[in-house]
Amino acid sequence: MITALAPGKMILLGEYAVLEGSAALVCAVDRYARVQSAYNRTGEHFIRAASLGIEGEPFVINANGKVRFNPTADSLLIKRLGFFAALYESLYPRLVKAGKGIKLALDTTDFYSQQLHTKFGFGSSAALTVAMTAAIDALAGEKLFSNKEILHLALQAHHQAQGKMGSGIDVAASVYGGVLIYQKDAEQEFPAREPQNVPLRDDIPMIVVWSGKSASTRSMVGAVNGLKAQNPSLYRSIMDDLTTLSVDGIAAYRQGSGDEFLRLVNDYHRTMDRLGKEAGADIISAEHAALFELCTAEGAAYKPSGAGGGDIGIVFCRETQQRDFLKQKITQQNFNIVPVMVASQGIKRTEEDSR
Repeated sequence: MITALAPGKMILLGEYAVLEGSAALVCAVDRYARVQSAYNRTGEHFIRAASLGIEGEPFVINANGKVRFNPTADSLLIKRLGFFAALYESLYPRLVKAGKGIKLALDTTDFYSQQLHTKFGFGSSAALTVAMTAAIDALAGEKLFSNKEILHLALQAHHQAQGKMGSGIDVAASVYGGVLIYQKDAEQEFPAREPQNVPLRDDIPMIVVWSGKSASTRSMVGAVNGLKAQNPSLYRSIMDDLTTLSVDGIAAYRQGSGDEFLRLVNDYHRTMDRLGKEAGADIISAEHAALFELCTAEGAAYKPSGAGGGDIGIVFCRETQQRDFLKQKITQQNFNIVPVMVASQGIKRTEEDSR
């Protein structure tokens, strides 16, 4: 049996601009998607996903390469497995040996909070894609794929399963781990170069905050794409501003210019707010706005991590004393701090005898 673990992600800088080819800064976090794979002697495919309430479900691959579940299976169950089915259809012809059945066990409970009854925006679908790709590759391949090969396979599978939406930055973080500079031309399927690892800045401590509500990345990106179609010159102007802020912010982060990095993060937040207002999307929600005011009043920086509207935000501090003080203030305002750390390693695979 093969077990693969893939970490989640937080975008530190570069949301939206990365979709247009800008460099962005992302880190992997210690929330993991776990996938176990083993051959099934019966030749039948089988999936178990306790985090989705699926204790065990057989399926077949038809002549057209499509996943088909038992016709008598519960329709809600089949809907829950839609993303998995799309992933498996993409990976199957590339990784699974003909005539072989595979048993898969999926687990993404790390991305959910039992206390808050919600899913955090740490990129669970991307992490699951990477873990599935690595687990099936290790089971079926004679030679383990490199990180670059896993990145390309997982990007293609995730892109197809997500309806061709997204930059792939979350997939890259799950594959490589650590803090990364990621860049892909808007017209490219894959990045021209592998993501570049940069050292984690311990002198810019972070606080991860749950905004209090989940958000739909699809709806946020859809609204922004609407602005792009309706007013391309305004869209381009805002994207140019976000790109400049992201590139300059990455340079400040790498060069040790902490004060400059925090200033640019706050400017990025303000420009995301402008983008949301022009697109008619609540990118900077009332919760994100309140956290921004609270943190900037104390000399720190704050921005949403990801598409905005809700989910998580990141506070960047000047030093640990400020971080500890802000943790208390944030908690007093009834926001929840999420205990999460940067994961220095990306995809991990282990093998054990399943007899």
